[in-house]
Amino acid sequence: MIDRLMAAGRLSKGQELYLETLVQLVEVYEAAHAGVEGVSGVELLAALAAEHGMTATDVARVLGVHASMGSKILKGERALTVAHAKALGERFGVGFAGFLE
Repeated sequence: MIDRLMAAGRLSKGQELYLETLVQLVEVYEAAHAGVEGVSGVELLAALAAEHGMTATDVARVLGVHASMGSKILKGERALTVAHAKALGERFGVGFAGFLE
C-alpha cells in the first residue's frame, strides 16, 4: 500500500496522513523485528553510501536535490523525507523505513 501511495503522485490530505501513519507503523515493526538497534537513518545512509563508494554529491543526485543538500543530510543538518527514504531504499535495495527517524 505504501508503494502504491508513493507512486500515486499528488495525494489528498487524507492519503498523506494515511501514508505517514503506515510509514510510522512499518518503522515500529522493523525496529522491533528487522532493524539494527541504535542506528539512525543518517547513519544507515552514510554506511551504505560509503559501502557503495558514493560521495555526498552522489547522494544528492539520488535524492534529486541540490548537490549541497547531500552533505547537509549526511551531517544531520537536514532531515530525510519519506520521498528521500523511498529513493534511497530503491537505490540500495533495502526497506525505506530504516532511513526515517
